Parts: sequence; structure tokens; C-alpha cells
Amino acid sequence: MTADLIRSLLISLGFTLLLELGAAFVLGVRDKRDFLLLLLVNVVTNPPLVLTLDLWYIARGMPPWYLIGALELAATAAEWLLLRRRLAYQKLSPLLLIILLNTISFSGGLLL
Repeated sequence: MTADLIRSLLISLGFTLLLELGAAFVLGVRDKRDFLLLLLVNVVTNPPLVLTLDLWYIARGMPPWYLIGALELAATAAEWLLLRRRLAYQKLSPLLLIILLNTISFSGGLLL
């Protein structure tokens, strides 16, 4: 079970980073420091979210939509708070950028 949880965390984080950093590039993010910051906030927010959902699934089955939504909102808020004054990127507000990136990542995860 532990190996399955670790594998799930690594796959989810890798997929999230691929989608979000790729989407950030498409949206015009070019600064290496911005990419590093986006990577780091995802390393902080993605594993706890995925672990919570995985443990819920193991204990009770499919997590309810409101739990998934609350966790996604919490991750989005945390990422925005961590990045709002640190990004050099100026084409979109940091909040809109984070919302777009998380929406893309979440939608990609639904396709799996």
C-alpha cells in the first residue's frame, strides 16, 4: 500500500508539473525564476491534496465532490498567497494565472 501511495503521489505531481508548467509557457511565462516558483508551490500543495484524496479513497471509496472542490480551492488559495508578490509575469494577474493553471491541471487529471 505504501508503494502504491508513493507511486500515486509521484505520478500526480509529475503530471501536474507537466500540465501547469506547459500551460504557463503557453500563457507567456518565460522567466526561469517564475517557473521555479511555480514548480516549488506545486511541490508544496500537490502531495498533501493527493494524499488526502488517496487515503479517503482507501478508507471510504470515491471522495465526494465537495471534498475535492474544497481541497482544490485550498491549494489554489495557498499557491496564490505564495506567489502573488513574487512572480515577474505580468500578462495576467497572479490569481487568474493560478486559477487557469489549476483548472488545466484538474481537468487533465479528470481525463486520467
